[in-house]
Amino acid sequence: MIARYEIKGGSMEPGLKEGDRVLLLRTKNMKKGDVVVFSAAGRDCIKRVSSVARSSFFAEGDNKQESTDSRHYGAIHKKQVVGKVFWRY
Repeated sequence: MIARYEIKGGSMEPGLKEGDRVLLLRTKNMKKGDVVVFSAAGRDCIKRVSSVARSSFFAEGDNKQESTDSRHYGAIHKKQVVGKVFWRY
């Protein structure tokens, strides 16, 4: 299944800017370097996977100064994943 997502905030700049739109593939399979959308702290977040374990992963924003990510809230469980980005438009 495919979903749409609009970028909010500057945590993924310069590659993804606020207002950019992406398409997501609804999957829990991911690898280091993938960009994923997941639910954390009561909202959807978009970050790049920095490491993957069996049932969880760490993700960080490309713009480290503007990003609240796994460095702040720890590992993300794979069940929190909304999808993996496969197209920007």
